Amino acid sequence: KKTRRGIGGFVSDLPSPENLASMVTNVTETMWGLSFGISHQPADLPWEEEPCWRTATLPINGPRHLNVAVASDKPGGTALCSAMFMCEVGEVAPGMIDEGLSELANIVAGQVKNAMGLDDTLGLPSLAAKPAGDAQKWRAATLSNDNTSVRVWVAVTEGAA
Repeated sequence: KKTRRGIGGFVSDLPSPENLASMVTNVTETMWGLSFGISHQPADLPWEEEPCWRTATLPINGPRHLNVAVASDKPGGTALCSAMFMCEVGEVAPGMIDEGLSELANIVAGQVKNAMGLDDTLGLPSLAAKPAGDAQKWRAATLSNDNTSVRVWVAVTEGAA
């Protein structure tokens, strides 16, 4: 793994975009039959081109104070939650998207914590249109599923978001 000097002088070993993609797919493929790969679309920050994204950000509280974020646009969030909650796409309410993204952020945060060997506590997710702070500082991947309209942005950063 590549390392870099992180916020507060820690050496950062944050998961790579490929590892983040794998963490999401490990969950979504097993539980809901959805696998993801890294999107080859040019937008690193998808909500700048498509503003209707929802983001669940969850802190990992400890000496390094990490944050994990999972975001999706409305069509992707609807398709993802349809699979998660085993219902038709037309039955997915907006609150279900927030709940689904929050749950996925919680699961991915647990995997990040495990992968990094941390004994820190997971906080509660917060919801917004995009992650707090400078999104360029997040180690991120935009993921897509070739068989559905689902696109997901997943990221981790060090320091307060």
